[in-house]
Amino acid sequence: MLLVPQSQPWFKILNYSLLECLYRVWPFSPLRVTIAEIFILNPWISTLPFALAFYVAWRETSEGVARRRQRLLEIPLTCIIAVAVTVVLRPWVAWPSPSHAPDFQSLYPAYLWAYGNENCFPSHSTLICLIVAIGLLPLHRKIGAILVAFVFVAISLPRIYVGGHFPIDVAASAVLAVACYWVVRALSLLARVQAVLSWAASRGLWSEFAIFLWSFELGDGFRGTLMTAKILRQLARFFSIPV
Repeated sequence: MLLVPQSQPWFKILNYSLLECLYRVWPFSPLRVTIAEIFILNPWISTLPFALAFYVAWRETSEGVARRRQRLLEIPLTCIIAVAVTVVLRPWVAWPSPSHAPDFQSLYPAYLWAYGNENCFPSHSTLICLIVAIGLLPLHRKIGAILVAFVFVAISLPRIYVGGHFPIDVAASAVLAVACYWVVRALSLLARVQAVLSWAASRGLWSEFAIFLWSFELGDGFRGTLMTAKILRQLARFFSIPV
């Protein structure tokens, strides 16, 4: 019964109370909104640290480099699986962002009603960055822990503040990130999956090129990927190809 398109988020009253508390502590002001927008609109501040941490870990040449690179490849694999899960769920679990939801719009000044969209579940930015941070924890515990905290401060909080996401969107992304990571961890213990990861990590220039592209897109907030997908959808519509 939960997997039904709806106009309100799960735990509506709790979400409203949390947002109301947030805005009581940090009332809206031009400065606070501008700071939130800086983090949202500038990937070099918000997502670039995750890309740099991942790429530096990949380029390390200390002992155990082959095993470390296999573990690092689990991160993009987890991201692919997690995003695929959201693609399957989004037609069934959907609600507009707080700034678009009639029962929540009173919390926001009118100029913020343009933020968000008609389906804000879950927070993909939180999902992807949290997976990267969690994946780095076993390899660099201190850096991973810092990045986990950074996700919620620099990725999730600004988007919640301007009305782009509900707290439940972020909480669901965190649960999904952890669940998908442990699924991939369990799969990676299988000999066949280990062999595939080992093969992918040892392709020389091809591996380096693929990791560079992944890191670049991660650092850029996947804007290139989203733009490419948008162009492909438009071309499909133009040629009447169902998508």
